Amino acid sequence: MDQRHAWLVLICQYSTCSEKAVYTARDEVAQAACVGLNTQEGWVFAVRRVCSGSSPTCTQICADPALKAQDGQVANKQMSCFESIHVYGRTRLSSSHNAGTAKLGMKTYTYKNCGGGCGPNYCCCLATP
Repeated sequence: MDQRHAWLVLICQYSTCSEKAVYTARDEVAQAACVGLNTQEGWVFAVRRVCSGSSPTCTQICADPALKAQDGQVANKQMSCFESIHVYGRTRLSSSHNAGTAKLGMKTYTYKNCGGGCGPNYCCCLATP
């Protein structure tokens, strides 16, 4: 994966870098979508989900104490799901803005629930203050 599509980010807490994570353009679109869909005060997270009938629902994923334990600022807060989405792969558009006009770009489906099954590939989770 090249730098245009992903950035290697060091996760550092309390001045100790402990883990490496890769954020893709799809992750960034999901985070932006979740923030835009949110209507409440709090910390918003787009959490990856495997699109499968045997995977936990977004309600279950967001309520998992191990999830919020990953961020010290929200570890002791209430966290719940407020939406689930499916972010589809990149659409190839021209690198020239003018050549890419009037063409469909990326596609995202909003489910208006926090269910499961093969559908949502991201859960929108909210930790409230």
